[in-house]
Amino acid sequence: MQALKFKLARESLFYSVEEAATLVGKVDVAIWRAWEEGNAPIPESVHEKMIDLIGWRRSIMVKFFERGKEDIAQGVKPGSKLYVTFWYERQEDFIREQNMEAIYHRPMQSAFSEIGILMQHEVALIPYDEDEFTRFLDGRERTREIREEWDQIKALEYVQKIKQSALESGDNPPRKRTLM
Repeated sequence: MQALKFKLARESLFYSVEEAATLVGKVDVAIWRAWEEGNAPIPESVHEKMIDLIGWRRSIMVKFFERGKEDIAQGVKPGSKLYVTFWYERQEDFIREQNMEAIYHRPMQSAFSEIGILMQHEVALIPYDEDEFTRFLDGRERTREIREEWDQIKALEYVQKIKQSALESGDNPPRKRTLM
C-alpha cells in the first residue's frame, strides 16, 4: 500500500497515529510514522489488518443503507422511521457496552459519523453518558434488559427534543416517526 493511502486509510478509520500504532500495528509511534511517510515498508499483516478494518466499517454502513432500502421497498416514507444508535466518545464505554475490542472503537465512530450525515433524517446518534446510565441503574445490576430500557427512554427523549424543536421553528406539525 502506498504511504499516502496508508495514512488516508488510518484517518478514514478515525485513528490517531498513536492509536493506530498501538492497536493496529502494535509498534512504536515512530515506526508507524515511518510507514506513513514512506520511509519504511508496511508489513503485509498491517496492510491486511487495515483493509479488514475498512471492510468491517463498510459492512456496518451497508447494514444501515440496506435497512433504508428495505423500508422504501415496503412503502415506508423516507424520514418517517428513525433508527437510534449511541455514540461512544470514550473507548472504555464502547468496550464495556458493546462488548467489543478497542480496535473497533474508532472505525465504529467513523461509520456512524458518515451514516449520521448521509441518513440525517433516518438515523439519530445519541451521545452515551456513563454517569447518567449509572444514575439510572440506581444500584441495580447492569443487565441487557435494563440497558435496553434505558436506550428506549433516551430514544423517546430524543424524539421529544425533535418535536419541541420543530414546534419552536414553526415546522408544525412535526413528522411522525417510528422508533427502531
